[in-house]
Amino acid sequence: MATARHLRGDDARGQGDKLLSHPWSASLLGSTGSTGSASQTRRQRARTGSPFSLERHLKWASKTADNQVVTTGAGIARNFQATRFASAMTSVVTRRTIGSAVLATSILLPVIVVAAYSNSWMGNDRGPAEMGLFGPAGSDLLKGNWTGVFDNSIIQAGPFELLPYGAAALLGLNGTIQWTSFYAICMLFLTAAYLVGAFSVTVRNSGRGNVYLYTAVGAAACLGSFIPWAFDAGHPAQIVIPALWIMAGSAARDRHFATVGILIGLSAGWEVWGVLGAPVIFCALRPDLLRAAWGGLATLAVTYGPFLATGHFHMFEFKWAVSSVSLVHILWPSLAEFPWTLRLLQAVFALSVGVGVALMARRTAHCLWLVPLVVLSARLTLDPLMFGYYWIGPAVVVIAAAGFAIHQRNFVLFLATVLLATWLWMPSSRTLPGAFALLGLSAVCAPLVLAVTHRPASVTT
Repeated sequence: MATARHLRGDDARGQGDKLLSHPWSASLLGSTGSTGSASQTRRQRARTGSPFSLERHLKWASKTADNQVVTTGAGIARNFQATRFASAMTSVVTRRTIGSAVLATSILLPVIVVAAYSNSWMGNDRGPAEMGLFGPAGSDLLKGNWTGVFDNSIIQAGPFELLPYGAAALLGLNGTIQWTSFYAICMLFLTAAYLVGAFSVTVRNSGRGNVYLYTAVGAAACLGSFIPWAFDAGHPAQIVIPALWIMAGSAARDRHFATVGILIGLSAGWEVWGVLGAPVIFCALRPDLLRAAWGGLATLAVTYGPFLATGHFHMFEFKWAVSSVSLVHILWPSLAEFPWTLRLLQAVFALSVGVGVALMARRTAHCLWLVPLVVLSARLTLDPLMFGYYWIGPAVVVIAAAGFAIHQRNFVLFLATVLLATWLWMPSSRTLPGAFALLGLSAVCAPLVLAVTHRPASVTT
């Protein structure tokens, strides 16, 4: 009996030593050095004699019962899992990034107010273009009447995109002053969110230079009318989704794969085509696809699950008209409607091109903007309608790439992105030849970046 008890004690002490050797146990034990083994940390804690030492607790557990050691270890493991997502997000989006984005947005407040007033003054004092559709659906969402949110198949916006329009409907906004205030508040949020996503990892340096860079990029997106246009067209997702994709690519490079899936799922919560950002996971050299898939599926289940459970979810029954200037009409002239089944083929094409570019450029930090740009371009080429606001997404990605070029002191890339953004600003680019030209330029950029980059472009952390 004594021998068996002695063996159980040895097993428990072995499990305690194994737990103490965990890579994160040093931080829990209070290590003060930048590096060091777990045994050094244990000796250091033993000298301090702290009454709350984790080592003493594990020794006590090993002397009482081996199952208590296992229970203690499981509790600490749960704490590790609970803090893992928070640690991933703080590594992708730092406080300095958020602070710089908020300060830059504050500096741009006069520009945003003027843009908001121009939207109201130019005949839009009754709200954005999609207010008649998104307003009632958003108000049902906010009032808890979830059966009516997606009861009409024409509602192709996600829950996150419906929220501001629902708030405007419930408030009963009317007149230039009220709508100008509403536009300004929403565009402040869009600008800040765009800057946080665009500079999630690419810029981490301290100093005022960052604020100037954030302000310049935000000013280009606002003065180029891309942010005001996105909200006035009723589709702020054209700004938020590319920003979330860039952020997800940054998380992939930091090997936070569950966070990648969560961010892609959040982007789909704005509009369903946000799932097309999935190729950004290949910005990592050895991605964990299973963990990312679980994160994305869980986020989608939380976002759309309650509406599916009502039995009144008819989003996927909608069919788009086919424009005579689209590639779809050229390839299939007799096709009058474009159902969701053909949207799946469009998605397969965009995902395939995105994965190819990601595998080619993932050894450089330029993949953070290359992959979103090529996915958006591929989506454009096979779209049945090719509305003008579809070009907002590629434009804001190119502007973010210009900011990245300034940070990397890459004059050639900066000049190329400025020229490309200027071309996207021109209405003549928003055509089928323009979509093919954008896709070709995006695909060609990957080998060119690899050719001119002698070593992988590092992401400053």
